[in-house]
Amino acid sequence: MRVPDDWFVGFHEGLAARFWQAAGEAMLDADFAVVAALLPPSGSVLDVPCGDGRLSRRLAEAGYDVTGIDIAPGALALAPPGLRLQQGDLRALPDIGPVDAALSWGNSFGYLAPKDTARSLAGLRRVVKPGGTLILESGAVAESMLARGVSGRSEHGFGGITMRSARTYRPQESRLEVESEFEADGVVEHGRAAYYVHTTGEVVRMLHAAGFADVELRGDDGPYEVGAPRMIAVAR
Repeated sequence: MRVPDDWFVGFHEGLAARFWQAAGEAMLDADFAVVAALLPPSGSVLDVPCGDGRLSRRLAEAGYDVTGIDIAPGALALAPPGLRLQQGDLRALPDIGPVDAALSWGNSFGYLAPKDTARSLAGLRRVVKPGGTLILESGAVAESMLARGVSGRSEHGFGGITMRSARTYRPQESRLEVESEFEADGVVEHGRAAYYVHTTGEVVRMLHAAGFADVELRGDDGPYEVGAPRMIAVAR
């Protein structure tokens, strides 16, 4: 059965939320180093989707004026106190901003159906000041994902929780579907996720269509190359 397009509503709860919180903390230092190098040295930042606020926290500690938005109450409930976070939807961003920069991190690009992706990018263009920056990260672009293979099974453990996943690619939709099982202390929970897989060229064209004039594609250590683990688009 096909994974619904709105699978992300209700996914990041329970063991799934705790697993990705622990996984995110393990990657936090490396992620923040990349983000900090691409942001302006100060100013206001919208972190969306912010998840449990891991990057929002680091940005606030570095002196940025940060607002975080996420659709998942289970993830927001894990955030540390003192952050300005709120529940919201990328498909219909609240009236916020303008901000100096927006950050879309955590491999969330590709969650949305193409029409909703276009709507979300237009919303991000609306809230970012003219001349401001959007930083968009994804490991689900075709040049990264297809180069390493998409089908098969995997197992990962973080925070005492084991995630076992089975991946299926639907070529007629360019869509990756993932069936996951989360297990901890004898408790087992299941989740289903999906990612629309866009080429890097499609990402650039979508950003241009949303109103961003200049788009640079990067990897962790320089210009993006085919097969890199993730793509980071810097749009202005």
